[in-house]
Amino acid sequence: MSSVVFDPFAGGELLQVSPTTAPQKEVIASAQMSDEANTAFNEAVSITIKGDLQVALLESCFNKLVERHDILRATFSRNGQEICLQEFEPFHLDFEDLSRLAPSEQEKEISDLWRNIAISPMNLEEGPLFFAWVKRLADAQVELIIAVHHIICDGWSIGKLINELAQLYRQSGSTQGMAPAESFFEFADQLDAKEFSNKDNDYWQEKFLQIPPVLDLPLDRVRL
Repeated sequence: MSSVVFDPFAGGELLQVSPTTAPQKEVIASAQMSDEANTAFNEAVSITIKGDLQVALLESCFNKLVERHDILRATFSRNGQEICLQEFEPFHLDFEDLSRLAPSEQEKEISDLWRNIAISPMNLEEGPLFFAWVKRLADAQVELIIAVHHIICDGWSIGKLINELAQLYRQSGSTQGMAPAESFFEFADQLDAKEFSNKDNDYWQEKFLQIPPVLDLPLDRVRL
């Protein structure tokens, strides 16, 4: 754990502060270069869902997802040294009914959303860094679009979250039978402790890389 070096209440109550990992430090350094550099880390995926989607239930499942995975509530200090766990706040699933529009107009609305995702920088210090939209295209067809910053979620992780979201929806939001989600903050703390330990070992290994020569002192008597 390390101390907070900025206003800890700017984005709500902080539950935990841990050191950022080396890859996260690299992302922060790049993202701080410009808004264009920051938006390069925006990741998004689109899923076509056919059937009678219960939007309220899906939003509830997103809330369970954010509650289970602390990394989805993460923000970062300005100097890039700390990752901060924000207190859980309800996740808003943005819903819009486009079913009355012509297919060409629906396509334009979704294209505009994709364009906005691509050019809108996410605020690493204040968050959020995880978003979702539902666009209804017909009575039994919707488009689910999820956007997230790469600093908290890569492509493989997005796939894992989607699978978990689907399981939550099938179980009406229940987490029964689901293993507890691993804490990224605990992982960051363990990784930092391990790196500190390795640095300590490296220091002494380098210190004694060359063994001092054996002293050849004169003897006053024969030693056995």
